Amino acid sequence: NVSASVLDVGGSASHSLGYDTKGVFIRPDFYHIDQSLQLSLEALRQFLTAYDQTAAISGVLLVRKLSSLWSASAGFSTEHEHVLEDPSGLAVPFNYTLLMVPLSVLYNSTEVASPLQDELHGVRATLIVTPTESLGTANATFIVAQLSAATFFDLTPPGAQGRSVLALRGLIGRALGAAQDSLPPDQRFYGGGSATLRGYRYQSVGPVFPDGNSKGGTEIAAGTVEFRQRFGRNFGGALFVDAAAVGVGTQPLSGQILVGVGTGIRYYTPIGAIRLDVAVPLRRRGAGEAVQDAF
Repeated sequence: NVSASVLDVGGSASHSLGYDTKGVFIRPDFYHIDQSLQLSLEALRQFLTAYDQTAAISGVLLVRKLSSLWSASAGFSTEHEHVLEDPSGLAVPFNYTLLMVPLSVLYNSTEVASPLQDELHGVRATLIVTPTESLGTANATFIVAQLSAATFFDLTPPGAQGRSVLALRGLIGRALGAAQDSLPPDQRFYGGGSATLRGYRYQSVGPVFPDGNSKGGTEIAAGTVEFRQRFGRNFGGALFVDAAAVGVGTQPLSGQILVGVGTGIRYYTPIGAIRLDVAVPLRRRGAGEAVQDAF
């Protein structure tokens, strides 16, 4: 599987175009049925408000399906990167070599045959634990742990399944064993954007530098409540509330809790849904933070 993409086209949290090119070789049924071996090489360059990054990433991953509901993976990856932290402010360059052992467990009872389909019921949960040795500007040994879960409730009567769905999503993450400044910037947690907190600019939620640019934190907690409604055959809408906090403490929710509310429209095609979400922050922190949209 070979892919190449241009990053940050017109993004509000970037200041230049980047790229992401990746090749993955997959060997199915590797020494066991329902077990695959994946070898990957990736070249990444991105120019974000929080940091600029140029990285070469390689990895090997063993993925095993344990049952109809459970799967697990274990691997080893290396990342050689040059990072310019706070590029529009302090502009501090760093070089890192990261040695990582990603471990994950996935539970999925949604019975969705394709990732292009919306989940209508069930639970999807993932635990990822990545012990990491960081060599370079600041040597550090740490573990990054993330637990994400989502559950879905079909509210429509029999005979019209999937027309009205309530979705709940949660995320908890923490970096253990290293302080904020010892973590490479791309290993810290950031909030904001479609994955965590709609209504706030990507990576804008959390600790900041004196100039106001994002610095990232050592822990994150985020949650979403979303109601989805289908209209006709191809159209749908959504109402949602997102909340998130990013901090540097040792307790969950050590950062300021921010909330965004919004609505969205969906157009369903045979190759997936085209989505547009528009959200408003309940606590504005600047003139440019009135409305955020995400495709």
